[in-house]
Amino acid sequence: MKIKTKFLSLEFCFLYLNFLMEGENMTQLLRAFGGFIPFFLLVSFIVLTVFIAIKLLRNKKSNKKFSFRELVVDCGIIISLIAVFFVTNFSTLLPGIVVFDRQYNFVPFIDIYIMLKNSVSLDLVFRNILLNICLFVPFGFLITFKIQNKLLKVTLLGFLLSFLMEFLQYVVPRGRIADINDIITNSLGVIIGYLLAKLYQKISAL
Repeated sequence: MKIKTKFLSLEFCFLYLNFLMEGENMTQLLRAFGGFIPFFLLVSFIVLTVFIAIKLLRNKKSNKKFSFRELVVDCGIIISLIAVFFVTNFSTLLPGIVVFDRQYNFVPFIDIYIMLKNSVSLDLVFRNILLNICLFVPFGFLITFKIQNKLLKVTLLGFLLSFLMEFLQYVVPRGRIADINDIITNSLGVIIGYLLAKLYQKISAL
């Protein structure tokens, strides 16, 4: 059953990455965020190095048993947080990106309706929604291992994280739109991540 669990986990990861790596999706991601990938990797490396060093020192002082699984989960959460911050706020800092005035939308789904009304491709609308959901799935999945059996807390954390990102987009106008729909889809991504984590835990326990 352990082997089956590993295969299911790998299959989910493959499907998740396959969606992100799909031709048009990858082109869209690279066009918007490819320029800051080296900076993202550098920041992630520095933050993780400092975090791991502090964690190892604290474990040594408290004689706490080292848990590789706990370390992997913690590092995964940190990487997912950095990724969310970069994707939602840094793409408009790249050369060639036009900076607009402060923009916002507080009416749920109104922008989707306008896009469809203006004959924007349904595939484009669907893809944008899925990308917003997928962005928060890793955070929801990993944070579940830190907050056991607490869907409400996990969802609330995801909602607050998404709200913070949208608030930053509103406070620092750099061409991004502070959008209530992003909060909705991001929160949905967290819930999906939670459900996947619970499914993984149930299969692992068999």
